[in-house]
Amino acid sequence: MKDFSTNVLAYKEFILFIILLVILFICITILIIIVNRLRSTKGIVDKFLFYQSSNILLTKDYKDSILALEYLDKMIEEVFIDYCILNVEHHENVTLNGTFQDKIIKDVTKEIINSISPTMLAIIGMTLDPDKLTEYISKKVLIRVSNYAISKNTTDR
Repeated sequence: MKDFSTNVLAYKEFILFIILLVILFICITILIIIVNRLRSTKGIVDKFLFYQSSNILLTKDYKDSILALEYLDKMIEEVFIDYCILNVEHHENVTLNGTFQDKIIKDVTKEIINSISPTMLAIIGMTLDPDKLTEYISKKVLIRVSNYAISKNTTDR
């Protein structure tokens, strides 16, 4: 009888030992997962901390970028007005057809792109993708030319 109870006790200890090993394995696995996640989020945490430390600078840069976009809108308007005075207004009864509008858009956009300083481009780059700046300017000029063509074509008739 003593052998049987000793065997049962040894078997229970063995089962308990296996359970403890499984729990230890699970804990080690969870620890490895946590460490890997912390490593992968370290870049995100660093970026967040950098953002927190430079929040004032980012706000100032964003405001500068908005001001630069407003200046760019004024620049588009001024270049467009100058172009119209020099190339359109002195013609009598001119109709602004699609071809002429395309020429105005192309010429005004080219003039503006050539006039933007590298500093202004860098500031605008805080808000807009610099590679899409020409497209942005072209759309703004297109809107302005379309409005002008509508008013010019209706008043000259």
